[in-house]
Amino acid sequence: DVAENYLRLSLEQSKAIRDFEKQSESYRYLALNFMQTNQKDSAMFYSTRAINTARRSGSKSTLSLAFNNQALIYEFFGQIELSVAKNFVSLKLAEEVRNNMLLAKYSREIGYSQKLILNLSDAERYFRNSFEYSRRISDRRQMALALTNLANVQLDKKQLKQMVKYKNFLLKVLHLYQY
Repeated sequence: DVAENYLRLSLEQSKAIRDFEKQSESYRYLALNFMQTNQKDSAMFYSTRAINTARRSGSKSTLSLAFNNQALIYEFFGQIELSVAKNFVSLKLAEEVRNNMLLAKYSREIGYSQKLILNLSDAERYFRNSFEYSRRISDRRQMALALTNLANVQLDKKQLKQMVKYKNFLLKVLHLYQY
């Protein structure tokens, strides 16, 4: 397929210049491409290559992205517990480099996985963390996603007043940032 050909070309170019971060990125996208076409073994193969190459780069941010990529693949194929485990690794690495954007993203993804397995209290905690990290960097998109997910958790808990509170706060955030 065309996407795979371009991704392989990108991989070859990053190998030629020995850029391990770009190689890891290419492996991540190859893995996602195979995931989209329901080829689990190939997706896992390339996500593992992304992790191994990210380790060689020495960049904890790149390594966190590679683990997160594998978490997405596990979630896609219904292995939620493994997805959460990989995202915990991603979260830890993002904490070490103090990357609030990645912390917001991974916290939200862990919250979503926790919601899927009906750990609503944990889901709520991770969505709150995601909101806080997003607020620190004024990322209104991630703030809105966190608030929407918090409202959905309240709906699942049948706490409608709390759900409405989050939805109203979401509207205020969106209006404040003219989003």
